[in-house]
Amino acid sequence: MLADAALPLIGLIFALFIAWGVGYLGGSGQERGRNIPRAYQQGAEQAMQRDCAGRDRGAMVRCVRDHVQAAAQTAHDEQDLSAQKRAADSALAAAIAAFATLVVSVTGVVYVKRTLDATLRAVEDTSRATEAMLEANALAKDTAQRQLRAYVGVQAAWLEFSDEGEPVAHVKWKNFGQTPALETASWTHSWTAEFPLRSSLPEPPESFRKGVNVISPGNFTETVTPDGAPLADRNRKSIEAEEAAFYVYGKSRYDDVFGQRHETSFVYFCKGKSSLERGRLAGYLVGNVQT
Repeated sequence: MLADAALPLIGLIFALFIAWGVGYLGGSGQERGRNIPRAYQQGAEQAMQRDCAGRDRGAMVRCVRDHVQAAAQTAHDEQDLSAQKRAADSALAAAIAAFATLVVSVTGVVYVKRTLDATLRAVEDTSRATEAMLEANALAKDTAQRQLRAYVGVQAAWLEFSDEGEPVAHVKWKNFGQTPALETASWTHSWTAEFPLRSSLPEPPESFRKGVNVISPGNFTETVTPDGAPLADRNRKSIEAEEAAFYVYGKSRYDDVFGQRHETSFVYFCKGKSSLERGRLAGYLVGNVQT
């Protein structure tokens, strides 16, 4: 970051140095242009004194004329050379100025690019921080909802018997959560089948009796199978012989206060003469699910 901040200063110093160099070249060329004619004038005077002194009048006039013509030609040639030198110096100065402009422009572009890169990195860091904050807020919200929502489950299940000795299943549904379970619809059904199960338990018809209510936190509701549902003798004997089981199963669907729909399903069973006589139910190894 320190190097990025120094780029404009370095470019300015370089531009000032180039400007000084261009000015120095121009000034030295002008000074040389002023000094060369004086030097040639002094040289021509010394040459005339050396070559023309001591001659007769006619020879001296010719000698002076020749030296004047030679000096004029030399001065003319030197002026041409000086003009070419000034043109070359001007071209060099223009090239140096163009190079300096290019360097300053490149320096500015590099500085602007690095500034934009730093800004982009800052924006990306801010975006990542914002995303992390949103994820943390969503996680906190989800955690709070999971802690506060309703959880309806089976608190107890047992069998009672009608006057005719037929089993009647009772299931107590309890809200174990911290907020009410809304629009709760629960049902319980019973069926005799092989043990272990090798087929699916049948769903009750739509006309089957279902309880619909609201269960407050810590409270419960109860569902039962139809009173006196007949249990055929052969089924009873199979259950007592542990060749089959009497299954009690059901579901409860409900909404939590956050608008989410949930479902709890259970499968209990009774097999053996002792369990059947005492109305004992145990949880089956599959079919017990809570969402």
